[in-house]
Amino acid sequence: MSKTAKIKKKTPSLHSRAAKRESSPSLNLDKSLKNAKPPLPNPARPSIATVYQGAGVTKKSKKSKQLTTKQRRRLTKGIERAEDAEDKLGKRIEKSRGKEKVVKERRVGWETTNDKITLEKDSAPIAKDELLGR
Repeated sequence: MSKTAKIKKKTPSLHSRAAKRESSPSLNLDKSLKNAKPPLPNPARPSIATVYQGAGVTKKSKKSKQLTTKQRRRLTKGIERAEDAEDKLGKRIEKSRGKEKVVKERRVGWETTNDKITLEKDSAPIAKDELLGR
């Protein structure tokens, strides 16, 4: 029987869990860190968001190639359909605004009617004979 070689103690690789555990700070941290306060924000500093307002993901512009006849026809059909849909939507919006005006006009009428009724109730006491219709 042959002898097996002794297992060498390997150091863990840099990104392994064991290596991360070794390098993590212990639970006994310096107590002075608990009393430290974060720095106050400087109001004079401009906002970072305003600097990068136009930044974002954008599509690359296509290189302009000559379209084939079928592609051009398909493109024009799509544009025409989009214009038709936009016209329909515009008409629907106009109708909706017209209906809204009618509803608001009706509401004003009812509000004034209700106000008149409440004023009449408050000002004149109603007799029992009037209620019974005698």
